[in-house]
Amino acid sequence: MHIDEPDAPIACPCGTIDIQTIVHVITDCPITDPTRHLIKNDDGDVDLTTLFTDKLDPFLKWLKATHSFTRRFGEALGPVSPRQGAPDLVGFSVAALPRVE
Repeated sequence: MHIDEPDAPIACPCGTIDIQTIVHVITDCPITDPTRHLIKNDDGDVDLTTLFTDKLDPFLKWLKATHSFTRRFGEALGPVSPRQGAPDLVGFSVAALPRVE
């Protein structure tokens, strides 16, 4: 993410891990947790092997909603599609995301 800034920090902005990894951001990071429901399968798990195939559309929506893998990652999230049955998403605006084609 900071190839032009070799002295940039490599820790995740969530503060829970010293070296930010792709797997951490997608599956474990508290910053992306409120939107992780967008990419979970029917069992409630994130299957990394299906993100670029069966889950591509939801994954693109997730990327847009979280600013993951951009310089804006860790900033306040914008509109987030509500989880089914979620009583509250305190701190986040709840709105439908535009369809990614």
